[in-house]
Amino acid sequence: MSYNYGKSITRNFYPLEDDEPIELPSQAPAIYLYSSLPTLADAQAGTGAIASHSISYWEPQAVTPYARSWTFPPIANPSPNSATSPRGYWEVINFVSAPGGQRQTVINQLVLERTQALPEIPGTTKADLKRVWPGISTYITDSQLDDFLQLAMEEMQSDFQAKGFDWGTIKNLSRARLALAFKTIELANLSQFKEENDRFHLRFKEFQNKYNNAIATSGIESDTDGDGAADVPAEIASRTIRMVR
Repeated sequence: MSYNYGKSITRNFYPLEDDEPIELPSQAPAIYLYSSLPTLADAQAGTGAIASHSISYWEPQAVTPYARSWTFPPIANPSPNSATSPRGYWEVINFVSAPGGQRQTVINQLVLERTQALPEIPGTTKADLKRVWPGISTYITDSQLDDFLQLAMEEMQSDFQAKGFDWGTIKNLSRARLALAFKTIELANLSQFKEENDRFHLRFKEFQNKYNNAIATSGIESDTDGDGAADVPAEIASRTIRMVR
């Protein structure tokens, strides 16, 4: 999970024992934030931590899962003009799990980046789904279509990220409108088929292929450096291969 520069960060801590939530004794924790990975000794002492982001109080939740929560003040982007947006920070939590017990130290990495915003969204609607597959309303209610649309959006987001496109940097996502319709109908049929090669299974595979083809030909572009222009693909150096008998 990533967080935004210039915005407060609320964190939660869920102590476990044998994978079960446990309640910690009342205490003042020592929580620090670092801009680089600290040694264990520094983490326990707070040496080199960002002084303005040290926390000595967390809000307890008295019932399971016995969470503790706190809020870091906003963090300023150290290089606001840099093309490299995500940066790693390290959160250190010092606490005791029993009264008078040994200090325990947990170190977590946080990722911060510039606030991202999509200039557009696919805009796929239930009406689009019914135009692509008129029979969908026979099997799926409008409420279920809303749920499938949301799930399809999340899966499409994962697919783009797997292809190297950071979701928040895509410039022309509206081109994926039809692809999102195909993915939604694919998932709807997945929920209906009962056995191999029944009509829902065949339709599931049909719309899965339609979705994959639509994504492959969508012409999606990315703007990773935030300059307002689509990234220019790196040129591939040409090479000459001579073959002889």
